[in-house]
Amino acid sequence: AREADPDALLCYNDYSLASPDKRNKLEKLLKGLIEKETPVDMVGFQSHYSLYWPAIKEVRKSLAMVDDLGLRVAISEIDISLYKVTDKSKKYEDRLPEDLEILQGLRYAELMTLYTEWSHLIERITFWDIFDASNWRNYWPVEDRTDYAGLISRDNRAKLAMSAVLDRYAYLKKYGDIKQLVSDERPDIFFYLADDQNYWDYGFAGNETIMTPNADRLAAEG
Repeated sequence: AREADPDALLCYNDYSLASPDKRNKLEKLLKGLIEKETPVDMVGFQSHYSLYWPAIKEVRKSLAMVDDLGLRVAISEIDISLYKVTDKSKKYEDRLPEDLEILQGLRYAELMTLYTEWSHLIERITFWDIFDASNWRNYWPVEDRTDYAGLISRDNRAKLAMSAVLDRYAYLKKYGDIKQLVSDERPDIFFYLADDQNYWDYGFAGNETIMTPNADRLAAEG
């Protein structure tokens, strides 16, 4: 590549780099390449995210790690699914729920804000098919599932996500009152319903007759 173009940026491209475990492995790999004087100029972040993952603070940590190594970053593939990767349902087949479209826009706005903060580091941002109808999230991880990961709807309408990308300030100002729903510090809420069940009815309280393994596990984990 360098023979063909001496100015070419040589990029290592990978996915899930906001994961702490993957980040640690990447850092080890990059340091090894640098120590061996293997040419590497940039890290590509395949950013196939969702409404629920990753936390913005984890993306920031990964960007900082690459910056500390003196390399640049390409946001090589970005889209935002409505589904958690573990969710195999098809619950949004009929339409894009209005509240989820707003939340998707917030995710894009948060990411654009982060990328602007690190603009000295980021070489480019590439969207991975801006059209909902043809985006690959419609067939991965669930085949033939209707997803809405892009910026343009199936009826060729610019979604709220497009507004968030083009003007994150205006978007966050308009929808900032629900921003906490997708923030890094959203609280864990646990709802437990039991009918006429006493404390001593649980296994963790010493009951050897009634089996309550899930409650016992919750009690053990605090």
